[in-house]
Amino acid sequence: MLDIPKAANRLRQMAKDGMHGGQWSRRNAAAGENAAEQMAERNEPVHVPDPTIVRLPEGQPGGRPIPHPGSRPPPAERRGRGGAAFLRQAGVPKLSTGGIIRLTFLAFVVLPTIVTGLYYAFFAADQYSVEAQFAVRSKENTGASLDGLTILSGITGSTPNASDSYVVTNFVGSRDLVGKIDKDLDLRKLYSRPEADFFSTVDPDAPVEDLVEYWNGMVTTEYDKYSGIVTLRVKAFRAKDAVTVAQKVIGYSEALVNDLSRRARDDAVSESESEVARAENRLRLARRAVARFRGSERRLNPMATAESREKIIGELEGQKSKLETELSAVKEVSPNSPRLTSLNSQLSAIVKQIDSVRLQTNENESGDEGTLNQQLSQYEELQTEREFAEKAYVSSLASLEKARLEASTQTRYLSVFVEPRLPDIALYPEGLRSTFIVFIGAFLIWGIAGLVIAGVRDHVA
Repeated sequence: MLDIPKAANRLRQMAKDGMHGGQWSRRNAAAGENAAEQMAERNEPVHVPDPTIVRLPEGQPGGRPIPHPGSRPPPAERRGRGGAAFLRQAGVPKLSTGGIIRLTFLAFVVLPTIVTGLYYAFFAADQYSVEAQFAVRSKENTGASLDGLTILSGITGSTPNASDSYVVTNFVGSRDLVGKIDKDLDLRKLYSRPEADFFSTVDPDAPVEDLVEYWNGMVTTEYDKYSGIVTLRVKAFRAKDAVTVAQKVIGYSEALVNDLSRRARDDAVSESESEVARAENRLRLARRAVARFRGSERRLNPMATAESREKIIGELEGQKSKLETELSAVKEVSPNSPRLTSLNSQLSAIVKQIDSVRLQTNENESGDEGTLNQQLSQYEELQTEREFAEKAYVSSLASLEKARLEASTQTRYLSVFVEPRLPDIALYPEGLRSTFIVFIGAFLIWGIAGLVIAGVRDHVA
């Protein structure tokens, strides 16, 4: 407790000092003097703290006025007292720019790298890798030679089978193959062995879609388009499991190639077989038409009949010419020879026989069947159709045989020249490589983020 006169004098002194230092405004100084006088008149006890007055250097203009005791700071000043003021009050030192960089580098680069290295060093499960190499071959390309060095040299022309090789590589990662091998080996159980760690194992109750995705991470294929070689890599937590899976993959891939070969062979031969069937049916119809014609006309071969009649007429014409020549000679030598009568009788008989044969050739056998010439024309048409059908049938048979030979020479098959072998050591996971990749990735992300934040600050400033 202070005396009233002393308190009033102190308030007056504070007001004067504030006016001199430029820290208070004139209004605040006047208010201080008035308050001191009123307190002295009322004779009230007042507790006045010791003033702390900060004087500015000589010649420097005054800054912001010192706020009045009990008054609230302006809004801008209130906003400035946020997390930084709280941290200072809590005793946390203010970090410089270099300190922030070091702290973020440790948090976002060093710490993830250390965690990754510890995981691969102490927790990651060993994974055994098995490798096998094979190629899709055909007799047309390889001939009698089929050794590994020939395949590796790439001189056997694997390009025609490139599409089949791509089919095999896609089949290895397909749901169809996963379903078949899962039925044989129970892949969920095989890849959830006790040796597996939490991050590399598969859920025993995982749906087939997740199982296929996990399978594509453990079983991979690589195709070399220059040599035609397909490289298969299988990883598992046990060496024997890796070999078993690789053998199953090769077995089902070989079955796929054989099925593709069989389908191609069947497609090539089936078209020729269909052509043979059509030609055979045409020949059968042509032969039936000829047989029906022979039965209806009661002649085995109307053409042969016509030819025989023509032959008879020709022979008779020859005899007629011979008799006429002999008759002329006898008339010149002996016009009254009794032999003339015999020759004339023979000549008349031959002429009648010729006319009779010619008449039989052109006359109608019945009112509905037509002449022999018409029958002969129909028979020639039927015979021509039969001959064409026979030639087409023979040609289709030759085409079928050729297609079968080509299909046999183009047979595809899977040639395995690097068999899967039981590994001695686990090659995966590659801890150092993965840790280095994490470090590089985290460092790049940290650096890019820092540059972006610095650019934003510069833009705002």
